[in-house]
Amino acid sequence: MMNCHAPLPLQSTRAIPSYREPEQVHCPHRLLMASTRRAHQEVLEARRARRTPSAPSELLDEQFQSLDQLISDYVRSVPPASHAETDTDQFVAWLQDREQVSPEQRDLLLYLYSRRAVETAALHKRIASIRFKELLGHAPGRLAALSADSAAALRLNPVHIWATLQTRALLRRRSEVPACVLFYQVGGKVRTAILKDDVLPLVRALEQRDLRVRDLFDTLNAEETAQLTAVIRHLVELQIVAIVSPWEASRR
Repeated sequence: MMNCHAPLPLQSTRAIPSYREPEQVHCPHRLLMASTRRAHQEVLEARRARRTPSAPSELLDEQFQSLDQLISDYVRSVPPASHAETDTDQFVAWLQDREQVSPEQRDLLLYLYSRRAVETAALHKRIASIRFKELLGHAPGRLAALSADSAAALRLNPVHIWATLQTRALLRRRSEVPACVLFYQVGGKVRTAILKDDVLPLVRALEQRDLRVRDLFDTLNAEETAQLTAVIRHLVELQIVAIVSPWEASRR
């Protein structure tokens, strides 16, 4: 599996031998919407009421079987964060520093950290995020007009980060590992996509600049053109990529 953070030459976007649809990562939403202390309280209340705990609590209980004791240790040893939103960040960092954390546990912590990092990035890229959302509104018409000689360009969702998961703790049983995961925000929600080696070069190249569609298709044969068209269409549907007009591309 290609390293998420390895530099990729622009010409590597040419060959798209076989397109494999990006997978998603299991998403423990509610842990990230509250402080660690409140998430822990939810677990305790669920146990007392003999209710099924929420997915994030279940996931943490599975990976950190001494979760109650860990959070108690954290509360005793670490001063409260200034804001509830940062308490989870402190707890995740505290867990990551523990020597006995397993690879599966590290993947979970990396996942939580990555989601939080995307939320933070979105605060600093509000204007770019709003512009990207406007571009997505034109997606249906621009996808319909997509062709090998199009003067339009592709633009990557500006609110994103990369992470590499080393285990299948959060993936499908048969997923390839290590897995290169793109975390990105759409409509205020964080999404994930596991990008394969055949799609990753294109997305990484888009980090450098907008890419004109006609340049991507320039030397491809009919079969390769059809495959790349499918890649672009799906990336737009996932809202990882938007199609911009020549004028919009020149403004970036």
